[in-house]
Amino acid sequence: MKLEEYKHINALHKLLGKIRYGDKLDSDDIDFFATSPLIVDIHKMVSEEWIKLSKEKGYLSDSDSEKMFFEFDSYTGQMFKNRIDNWDNQMIEAVKKWNQEQIEEYAILMIVPLKYDQSELDKLTNYLKNRIG
Repeated sequence: MKLEEYKHINALHKLLGKIRYGDKLDSDDIDFFATSPLIVDIHKMVSEEWIKLSKEKGYLSDSDSEKMFFEFDSYTGQMFKNRIDNWDNQMIEAVKKWNQEQIEEYAILMIVPLKYDQSELDKLTNYLKNRIG
């Protein structure tokens, strides 16, 4: 399937962004899908196309697209912290079994398709490690 109409790409981009970065998520299923590798891959593909088409149509400038960057001490970072803080014991016990690489991979899944610096990823990774004890 190929999406070519801007309105479809824009709607899907907003929906995926809301699911992954929204603060009103109260369903464990939605939280699970927010870091699903499949959803992340779809969101990356749609985001790239959305940025490209938005620039072509004049809705987004190069400087606007450069602002799509993850910072730990931001609204998006706070949403991630809230999700982590609301983990149940089952999730905490599962994450305790992960090694450093797996914890970092999970943090990356939370962040992308936003761009990020290693220092911001490290902050999120450390927050994850502190949460599990």
